[in-house]
Amino acid sequence: MKAKKKRRQDDFQKVKLKVGKKKPRADNATNTSFRTKGIHLPEQLKRDTSGPTTHRQLGISDLLSQLHHYNANVKHSALLGLRELLSLNPSLLDQHLSRLLSEVAAVFTDKDGNVRVAATRVLRFIAQSVPAERVAPFFPLLSAHLSCAMTHIETGIHEDAMTVLDVLLEHYPALLAARPAVLLTNFLELISHRQSSGGAKKAQVAKGRTWALSVNPNRAVTSQQWRLSVLLRLGRFLQAVVDERPVEIGDMSVPTDGVFGSSEEGRLTPLYLTWEELAYSKVGVRVYAHSGAKPTPHSTFKLRYDTTNSSVVGEDLASAEAVQSFAATLVPLLLEVWFEASAMCIIFVRDTPKHKKKIDLKRSKQAATVQSPMVEPLAINITLCQVMVSLSQRQGASQETDVDWLIPLRTFVRDTLSSGVKLSYKQLQMLLGTVWKMVLTQRSKTVTEDLLAAVYIYYRQRHLTLQTRSLLLSFYSKLYLQEQGHTHIARSKVLCRWLASLPVQLSQLGHRNPALSARLIQSIQAAASRGNKDLLNSLQTHACRLYDPQEGVVVVLPAESQQRMVQLLYFLPKMSQSLLANLSCCCTAGRISAGLAASLIHIIHLRSPLSGWSVGSQEAALQDVDYISFLFSTLTGFSSDKLASLQEASDESALPPSPLSPLSLYPTPLEQFTHHWDIVQEVCHCLESLGAKSQCFDILQNGICKYLTKLRLVPDSLAAGLLRAVSRLLDLSVLPIEPVLRFLSQCCLSLLALLIILQQEAPAIWGACVSAMNTVPRLLRMVLQLLRVGDVSEEELPQLGQILSMLLQHTPIHNQLLANATLLQEIIQHLTRYSRGGTREQWLTDLLYYYSVTVAHSSSTLRGNLGLRDMY
Repeated sequence: MKAKKKRRQDDFQKVKLKVGKKKPRADNATNTSFRTKGIHLPEQLKRDTSGPTTHRQLGISDLLSQLHHYNANVKHSALLGLRELLSLNPSLLDQHLSRLLSEVAAVFTDKDGNVRVAATRVLRFIAQSVPAERVAPFFPLLSAHLSCAMTHIETGIHEDAMTVLDVLLEHYPALLAARPAVLLTNFLELISHRQSSGGAKKAQVAKGRTWALSVNPNRAVTSQQWRLSVLLRLGRFLQAVVDERPVEIGDMSVPTDGVFGSSEEGRLTPLYLTWEELAYSKVGVRVYAHSGAKPTPHSTFKLRYDTTNSSVVGEDLASAEAVQSFAATLVPLLLEVWFEASAMCIIFVRDTPKHKKKIDLKRSKQAATVQSPMVEPLAINITLCQVMVSLSQRQGASQETDVDWLIPLRTFVRDTLSSGVKLSYKQLQMLLGTVWKMVLTQRSKTVTEDLLAAVYIYYRQRHLTLQTRSLLLSFYSKLYLQEQGHTHIARSKVLCRWLASLPVQLSQLGHRNPALSARLIQSIQAAASRGNKDLLNSLQTHACRLYDPQEGVVVVLPAESQQRMVQLLYFLPKMSQSLLANLSCCCTAGRISAGLAASLIHIIHLRSPLSGWSVGSQEAALQDVDYISFLFSTLTGFSSDKLASLQEASDESALPPSPLSPLSLYPTPLEQFTHHWDIVQEVCHCLESLGAKSQCFDILQNGICKYLTKLRLVPDSLAAGLLRAVSRLLDLSVLPIEPVLRFLSQCCLSLLALLIILQQEAPAIWGACVSAMNTVPRLLRMVLQLLRVGDVSEEELPQLGQILSMLLQHTPIHNQLLANATLLQEIIQHLTRYSRGGTREQWLTDLLYYYSVTVAHSSSTLRGNLGLRDMY
């Protein structure tokens, strides 16, 4: 009993801990320690099969998602990858434009400067590749992010926002000018700040001076340099607003056809009022939209503009009140900047706000009752000229006696146009109408040359608006069309000089103004169809620049203008070798559509001496050697320089050579491959229409032997196009030579291996390979001879088996396979011998099945095809 009681006490006895000793670990304690190991991934292990990838195997979705990463280096590398991916695959811009713009614009305000610079570079690349009409739906978002960057608290973001603004002003000035309200306020806030209206500032607020220049010592540049950079951008922005402002309805309603001799029905004359002259007049004035005519739904007339006395910038600059409100805010700031830059000039300013003297109210009222409304003398003289010339038209037989009093009118019109005075659109319209009537009524070659020379001087002025330039183009174009019925206009030196300058103007204008370029092309086409020698010589001189595959007009303008430029090729007197090289690059580069490229090739075919088609005395524009060279260059799809650069460059996307792929194939994008395939069909059609099929094939194989057989890296589009062309143009009277046959067999086997490796379905490539092996003698035999099983690695054996299985499944080449049955049987025996493993793999089972079916089905006909076997 005593021992039992003692054990019970020991169970509940507290353990005494000694000082300096570690507390013993409990039996039921949980061990919370753990170990970690870092995993380093230098690149993505799994290849993205959803689309093109960068050298780090990242697709566009991965790169865009990385822009939301917290690390600045990740975002910077993602932007660099985006630029790389878009430069190699421009088609991604069409598919992901909305997401690209939204994600890239979101990092305009990133806190890291390198990220902002990279985002600006990506935006510049997008702006160079995408036209304004396609960016227009997403431009409000871009403008919003730009406003956030311009009003950000960080000064570095302000400076990078100016770079973004430069990109938009360069490529999308019209879109930027359509939203001036917020941006104008942002410009003011970059160099100034609003003053408080309390305390000592009440006097300035009463004068309307609610903005004052601001100074930020944290900027990397001085305040004057910062204000200079902001004001330069503001000047460019205001210039864009002026250039892109909408045309007044009163001017738009005046048809241009009614200016030069046609009817003037529906012409509306806007009413111009000077409110200062009518302020103290007792005569009531009624104001209606369009001078009492029926108002249109697009009328911009407002009887009273809704503004307040504050200096806030108006919603837009469409009215004079809004412009005055913005000027009242900006001009005092500009004066302060001026005084700050040149402090000594302030001593010459004497009470600037009060420089106007006070006028006696009684005298001003008396003068207002006597004075008559002021009318501009130039407008009166132009109107008088128009009326007097119209009267001279009605004189009929007596117009010879009126020549003397018409001389002052002609002198006034000539001096006004040639003096360099800037005329309004309405004034120029009336003057051109007067010139038109004088030229058609007086029928004098001297008078015509004199007046047209004055108009040409005005035409050559710089900085003319689009509306003015279009009016002058319309005048000259319609006057040129009148030369057949008027001998004094025919072969006018001024008209010839104007026509000769049109190609130069078109090459200089380019894509900066597509509407004006379209008008120029129409004028050139009208004169070219009439065979004007001056224009055709000038067009031939500048043809290489107009049809440049990188920056030429033919690739940068919209599709309708591109079609007109292609049609102009038919009228060229001669086509040089450099022009043909540019046209070949235009067809193959993908900058124009496949249908338009086919039309271009067909036009060159018609102008060649081999087509046998001509109209009148029109001679061939090129030699037969140049024409064949053009077709061969277009058939390959790559220039000689591009092929040479591909041989030297080490492209990771290219398939390296192997026993299954004798050539290193460069995979072209699907869009480029489809475009080139359509071009190949048109080239083959042109070659087939020449008549001598054997000679065409002989020329083709000589070109392949001379320029292509030495290549080791070949684009897949080039290989497939050659196989298609050879199968269509082959004439059995001309057998392929040995080097060409060897190169074609290497192309065929490399394409088959590429399709098996990439696991892609490409009917065009399979069809080209099968058609070539079915048509070209000994081609299939050489392909089978290249299949050396002993050189193939164990990993490539299934690919070789799949190639043979696909060949055995194609019925069109069964006869050729049976003719080479011995070689085929030897390859399959080697495959069976080299294939190791206890169980037979599925690819080998399928191969043996297809082989047994093909041989058993055709064994009865094998003996009868000995002659075919000897041939192949």
